Amino acid sequence: WCARSWCFVDPSNCKLLHTPSIHFTDRHFSYATCGQIDSFTLSERKKAIKDKTYQVALNSNSGGWRGSYNPEGSFAVNNRWSGPIVDFLRTSALEGGFTMNITRPPEWIREDAKKFFGSSSFDYCVYAVSLGYLDFCLAAYTITNKRAAVANFFETTSTGVYLVSFVDVGGTSWSSFIRSAKTIFQPFTWGAWAMIFFFVI
Repeated sequence: WCARSWCFVDPSNCKLLHTPSIHFTDRHFSYATCGQIDSFTLSERKKAIKDKTYQVALNSNSGGWRGSYNPEGSFAVNNRWSGPIVDFLRTSALEGGFTMNITRPPEWIREDAKKFFGSSSFDYCVYAVSLGYLDFCLAAYTITNKRAAVANFFETTSTGVYLVSFVDVGGTSWSSFIRSAKTIFQPFTWGAWAMIFFFVI
């Protein structure tokens, strides 16, 4: 990285990528202003995590197809974890030279987590990270405003998973079902449906 050009920049006037200096507290440097890629910061970040041990709790997503899964459920302390996020963290640990201590959030904070968030094991884990009892919670999370307000999230996938639901406006469950079932026909007029029916069948 020493062979690459860089310069000190004024962070309030520089729109390109810049980083605070670790040697001069009042200065920022930028490789981008000189048309170079910053490999110094990456190497410094790798040094910062090397040989560290992180306290990690794992939440089990149903099936683990997008996150993590363990047949014994969330916070199982065993080697049966699988899923793409688990694979990502294992690879990161190998490449970064750090270790993970798979553990559980402290049981005694569960009631406070319920008061703050609710009864979700995912919220319980986020609460433990926000208090410093854990370094990471690992799973595919929905990032809610309340969760984001107390902990940092690192997204490992480029596509989100969304839950789309409707609000029941009242009535019996059967009448609500009929009313909701009718909504699938609303995007088209009866004439459009007749045209679709005629050409498909």
